[in-house]
Amino acid sequence: SDAFMDYSVGSGDLNKFLIHHHLKKTTPAHIKTYSNYVRTMDNNMEDYTVPAPKDFHVYTGVGPDLDILGHRANRSNRLYLPAFTSTSIQPSTAAMFSGRFSGHGGEAKKYREVVRLHIPQGSTHGTYLGSTGLTTSLGHEHEFLLHRGHVIQFMGEPRMSVLGSPILVHDAKIIRQIRKPI
Repeated sequence: SDAFMDYSVGSGDLNKFLIHHHLKKTTPAHIKTYSNYVRTMDNNMEDYTVPAPKDFHVYTGVGPDLDILGHRANRSNRLYLPAFTSTSIQPSTAAMFSGRFSGHGGEAKKYREVVRLHIPQGSTHGTYLGSTGLTTSLGHEHEFLLHRGHVIQFMGEPRMSVLGSPILVHDAKIIRQIRKPI
């Protein structure tokens, strides 16, 4: 519980490191600083992951710097997620974590974006943290934390939904995990 709470509070720096490491933009000092933390999180995830008791969906907000429509336009229609990925079983929670402003010039989007991921029964793609994650003004996040290194495949066309404000929903499934060593 403590390790996951620590992760929830400090996930931004760790995940930035994993993304930069994937993009080959890390220094040996960064690797030394974060490698034990990554191994500890990998071990905690392995220790506390149980097979999914049934099929369900989780949702993750699309941050302002991710041009998801650009990723969807590539031939494979796939995206590699090098970092641990916070998701929620509540779509409205994921929408709170999505950005309405592009990181490319700061122009406002007309909608928020979320990715809806299918988690099949028996899979071990992540760990349900529930109330172990951060608590927001609306209650806890109902967090399902995905292991690092998933490849997702987008399914069908994105669709608009309304959860208080317009949200573009991208359906996807996890097709494999590629956990690169640090």
